[in-house]
Amino acid sequence: TVDWLTAGGDLSVTVTGAAPTSCVNTQTLTVTVYGSVPSLPNQSTNVCQNGSYPTLIATPVAGAVVKWYLGPSATGTLVATGDTFTPTAAELDITTVGTTTFTYIQDIGCLASPDATYDVFVIPEPNAGLDSASSACMSDGPVDLSQRLGGTPDSGGTWNDDDNSGALTGSIVDPAVSGPGTFNFSYIVNGTGACAGRADTAVVTLTVIGASLPPVPDQSDYMACTYGDPPTLQATGTGITWYSDAALTNPVGSGNSFTPVDGQHIDMQTIGTTTFYVTQDEGCGESTAAEVNVILDGVEAEIGEVQDSYPEQDVGAIEVINMTSDDPPFEVSLEDDAGTVIYDWQAVEEDRLGNFTYQFTRLASGNYVAKVRDAKGCIKPLMVSVGLKTEVFIPNVFTPNGDGYNDYFKVLNKQPNTRIVITNRWGVRVFESDDYQNDWQAENLPEGVYFYVIEMGGQVYRGNVEVWRYKSSDGN
Repeated sequence: TVDWLTAGGDLSVTVTGAAPTSCVNTQTLTVTVYGSVPSLPNQSTNVCQNGSYPTLIATPVAGAVVKWYLGPSATGTLVATGDTFTPTAAELDITTVGTTTFTYIQDIGCLASPDATYDVFVIPEPNAGLDSASSACMSDGPVDLSQRLGGTPDSGGTWNDDDNSGALTGSIVDPAVSGPGTFNFSYIVNGTGACAGRADTAVVTLTVIGASLPPVPDQSDYMACTYGDPPTLQATGTGITWYSDAALTNPVGSGNSFTPVDGQHIDMQTIGTTTFYVTQDEGCGESTAAEVNVILDGVEAEIGEVQDSYPEQDVGAIEVINMTSDDPPFEVSLEDDAGTVIYDWQAVEEDRLGNFTYQFTRLASGNYVAKVRDAKGCIKPLMVSVGLKTEVFIPNVFTPNGDGYNDYFKVLNKQPNTRIVITNRWGVRVFESDDYQNDWQAENLPEGVYFYVIEMGGQVYRGNVEVWRYKSSDGN
């Protein structure tokens, strides 16, 4: 009989077989009696950020089972049993620097040991920073590449001259030694301790700029029409400035595109070439200039004879002459000063002498814009006015045929209270009025010559007028 409550330590029991059996054997059974179970040691281990999960090891007393808990006490979540324990992502965040504490005990069934902790320290992985790209002028002096790295790199790494610039000493590059060009420099940080064997690399790309080269215009020559909109000039480069003079003293614009202003930077009414000068500054001083030409081509034309109109009848006319261009033939149109189209585009025929002329007719008095357009679409606008005649005009023929034109015997610039008497060739009166309204159409009278006496403004006008009712194929 053993008193398990008072006995402690190792208890040896020997059992010996006795006669009358012939099988005699002696065995010693050692029983360790615990009054309490000893605590396991507090432990810790380091692991590298984003590395492998560690295996935690315990050495329990004989017959004990090790239990692992998440947290600083055995009241936490039981996550494993056994002498070893490898946490998973559910128990250990290995991507974040910090400390995770596990508690482990040994349990013999009737008794358990006090809590012991097992701390896992996630230490930072090596960090070389972030790749970056920047520029430096040859005249800037030495450049510290560590100041060009992105992020928060670890110190103590090593620099490599990847492109053999010959200008690297430690972390310092001398652009005056490398000369112009683009060079890559690698920064390498090696891990230590739990991160031994790990490394991180970042690359600084440095563009060394000498004197700035001129920008590249999209076109060296821009073609445009006179009286049109100025073209938008384009150039590729950095820090671009546009000038109107070769001495580069009069800047007129900046940026990759520039639209000249008519009347300020360019005369869009005059055929010829205007040159602009464009430079760039890549941060190391302004370049020499590239030239960009705006070449204006267009139509030349003039207003010829202008015939004034009458208040009672639109008989005004405008002649356009001397049409010239590198791209004939021509078309013409006419608008009034309100922009209303009077004549839409009409083709102009070349005469036998090789000249192009055109006459607009049946115009009222007023201001007009005659436009001449050549084959490539260039337009020449011509401003012209048709005035009013003041003298009296009495026609010698009219055509009352119902075509809407010249259907009445109209006395132009007629005054109020005009008296008129019209007779046929035999002296028979066929029409008379004491206040003529320009409304005689020779109704029901044959074609032929008629005679008039007109009293107006203290004067008497005598003459004859012929009545025609012929209507041409074009309605006139």
